[in-house]
Amino acid sequence: MMKTIKQLQQRNKGFTLVELLFAIAIMGFMLTITLSTFIGVFRFYNWSKTTRTSQQAARDTLDTITREIRTGKISTSYAMTPTSLCINRTDGFISPGGLPVKSEKIELNSGQFQLGYYSTIDCPSNSFETVNISSPNVEFANIPGTPPASDDPVFKIVKGPFISGAATTQSVVVTFIVTTGNPDTITRKCIIGDNFCDQATFKTAVMER
Repeated sequence: MMKTIKQLQQRNKGFTLVELLFAIAIMGFMLTITLSTFIGVFRFYNWSKTTRTSQQAARDTLDTITREIRTGKISTSYAMTPTSLCINRTDGFISPGGLPVKSEKIELNSGQFQLGYYSTIDCPSNSFETVNISSPNVEFANIPGTPPASDDPVFKIVKGPFISGAATTQSVVVTFIVTTGNPDTITRKCIIGDNFCDQATFKTAVMER
């Protein structure tokens, strides 16, 4: 029996244009969700990595500053500034260059912490050796790109109780901001949405031994 034309048409029936558009819309929606999830995970990974870099850099720097302060005495005769601190060494420290160190200065210079080693007491103007203690590609500053504010210095001396007119103990409060990445050149702040830039404020107190 020969099949009718109507039966052949029903057997060879394909997708209609509406069905095809509907399938494409569903695929596009699923692809959008997948890409959004992937982008979100990628941004979170970059943010976590940048944050870890800032924290590690701050931790390394604070460890160095803490160690240097605890191995000496904070100089009272040196005119300390908000961005520098002078320490008199009494432990016979020898610099990496092989010279004896009697005093050293921790200084915030051009957004980087540095150690200046001196052969005399109370940090004279001419140092014989300078060591950078900050991490590469990381900027340390109280207010990046500008001088520290007078009410929130990088270094601030806190004196303990006075006995016979002299302070029994002294400690130093260290405050600074760590900037990782490429902040705005004018405001020196991270641009919103930039997951490769991070700024965090770190503050700690170190007591003399």
